[in-house]
Amino acid sequence: MEFKDLKFKIHPEGGVGTHVQFKNVTVSIQAGRLHYSIPRMDNIDSTQYYEFEVAIWENNNKSYVTHKYLDTEDTVAGYTPKEQINKLLKTLSK
Repeated sequence: MEFKDLKFKIHPEGGVGTHVQFKNVTVSIQAGRLHYSIPRMDNIDSTQYYEFEVAIWENNNKSYVTHKYLDTEDTVAGYTPKEQINKLLKTLSK
């Protein structure tokens, strides 16, 4: 899977987001005014964002493991570039 394959949905509050489930983890990719994204704007097409808020949790117990995959100590990794998300998706697809 690659970034270009993602299907973003519009949030009721105006941002966009998607979830991708892999064998052991689920990845959440979000953008908008309420997320750590660039731009931090609502009501724009998902292609206009170039950095996103990403969270990763284990499927079996819902524990956040974002820090195991991205450089963060929090449950989310803010301002994550598309290129880094693309590498993450390719790694998790193996």
